[in-house]
Amino acid sequence: MQPREAQRRDPGLIGLVGGMSWQSTALYYARLNRLVQRRLGGHHNARSVLVTLDFEDLTSRAGRNDWQGIAAAISAAAMTTERAGAAFVMITAMTGHAVAGDVANAISVPLLHAGDVLAEHAVRNGIGRLGLLGTSTTLTGSFLTSKLVAGGVEPIVPDADQRDGIDRIIFEELTHGTVTDAARQEVLAITGSLRDRGAGAIVLACTELPMLFAGRADFIDLVDLHVEAAVDRALTSLPGLDTA
Repeated sequence: MQPREAQRRDPGLIGLVGGMSWQSTALYYARLNRLVQRRLGGHHNARSVLVTLDFEDLTSRAGRNDWQGIAAAISAAAMTTERAGAAFVMITAMTGHAVAGDVANAISVPLLHAGDVLAEHAVRNGIGRLGLLGTSTTLTGSFLTSKLVAGGVEPIVPDADQRDGIDRIIFEELTHGTVTDAARQEVLAITGSLRDRGAGAIVLACTELPMLFAGRADFIDLVDLHVEAAVDRALTSLPGLDTA
């Protein structure tokens, strides 16, 4: 086997690490392909290589606080996409970014971090205070909020009881494909409290939450931002391709 640094990168090929959950991976996959088709027309779609992990294994490890094992699993998947020629890698789950540093260190191609994409969007649009909706791991960890703080953006997160409610909705309903109006109304109530605390915009910082709010313009959908950044990078890496 060639050493990693000697392996051939395929310009425009996106490496995807999925399975956290498969519903969120399907969302990423569909949005990547739809955006490329809109940009290029015809029968174009995103060129990608996907490694899907077993979500049960990852949630079991998280329950045992085995983040080292989670990092190893996601890193191994990222390395597989790199060996397949991926020019860069995406983790198709926000909570999975908890081990993004380990993953980035395990590969020699860039990791497109959703936190960097969000911070750049907030700064570019003059948003000084962002309300975040996501799992407790995402909201209480530093892997997303630190990116915002570094850009001069203040993150505003739900309180502990609200985070527990969001976790229940995500892990007991949305990851199983169950979407209810009761869940939607509960999250909207939390959204209102974040705005009351000064949030200038609300971010769906979870790959399942867009299932509750498809097509709504009153949220920043981090999946959409992440996908758009990936498509921009993939298409600009192909010389001579008209992406206008």
